[in-house]
Amino acid sequence: MAKEGLVIVYDGKPILFREYEVLCGPVGKYKWITTHGRLDPKDIKDGRPLSCGHEKSGEALYAAVTSIHGRDYVGKASTKIRGMLYPHKGSEEKTKTYTVLCEV
Repeated sequence: MAKEGLVIVYDGKPILFREYEVLCGPVGKYKWITTHGRLDPKDIKDGRPLSCGHEKSGEALYAAVTSIHGRDYVGKASTKIRGMLYPHKGSEEKTKTYTVLCEV
């Protein structure tokens, strides 16, 4: 998130949202689970990745977070991305190790 709102990358370009929704639920219903590389929901043993959007093609996207130099970056993971994509300094970056939001 940026100071001004939430930044996502769409079609390779960062987009700022000043209004957005925050997922809330019972404590213990959701958990961030560490994974690596391309997301395969069947490989997540302790939960089910939570789909939170889709690409233009209709492919499901999953909420993901990575920590770089002590700062958290929110982004997206899917079964086609070899890692996680996140907005950084006006472009889209990729990391192979990340956590994905799961229902437990």
